[in-house]
Amino acid sequence: MHSFIFAVALPISLILGPATAQESSGRQIAEMVDAANRVDSQISTQAMTLVRGGQTIVRQLQFFSVTDAHNDSNVLVRFLAPEDVRGTGLLRLEIGGVDQIFLFLPALGRTREIRGSDRSGSFVGSDFSFSDLGSRDLDDYDYELLRSDTVDGQEVYVLESVPATDEVLEETGNSRRVALIRKDILLPVRVEFYDQNGELEKVLLLLNIQEVASGIFQPNRLEMTNVQETTSTILEFSNRQVNMLLPEDTFTVENLEQF
Repeated sequence: MHSFIFAVALPISLILGPATAQESSGRQIAEMVDAANRVDSQISTQAMTLVRGGQTIVRQLQFFSVTDAHNDSNVLVRFLAPEDVRGTGLLRLEIGGVDQIFLFLPALGRTREIRGSDRSGSFVGSDFSFSDLGSRDLDDYDYELLRSDTVDGQEVYVLESVPATDEVLEETGNSRRVALIRKDILLPVRVEFYDQNGELEKVLLLLNIQEVASGIFQPNRLEMTNVQETTSTILEFSNRQVNMLLPEDTFTVENLEQF
């Protein structure tokens, strides 16, 4: 399964049947979105900008991901600068559709696993949560196609996903998500996150979309805004490489700690 943020897709466990777009259910659209724009592996450099009132903080990080033949995906995120976060890293491992998230804090010299409700917490002070970076199974949500619409001249699906269990609700902190998905490339361009009281909490915009390989589209800029806290986090991608071989020991706790 894919990370919601970094793969920029919804999770999938089934292959889409022969339904047409007009006949597609919400679940089928979720399947189509995940089946599209997949890459086997990816490396990129990212600039993370935290906007807090009139102040901005810029961080540099590296991102690595790989997806295997079973659709399990592993992710490594490593901070390069500034000095106060240098060496901080996140590792997500997935086996059989079940993932683990590990956070390494060099100041403490130890790695801890992020579990349960802790996953709804902020990732290194940003507006992204650990859950946003995690992997979810298709069956973790119930889907509904709310409508079709046109946004900025592009036809989109408006797809709602609601946690299917209390466990998913606890881990994500979201009572529902509403995604606007471009019909032509099956890529989300806007996602609304609602808190457990049903109030709009965060809005994610996916911008500067580029064809990174034949028929594969990815955004080069993500903007996550917390409308309740009036803060935002911007992720800008550069030096992106896709579908290359990565060393087998890239995605290990030992490598996470050896920066």
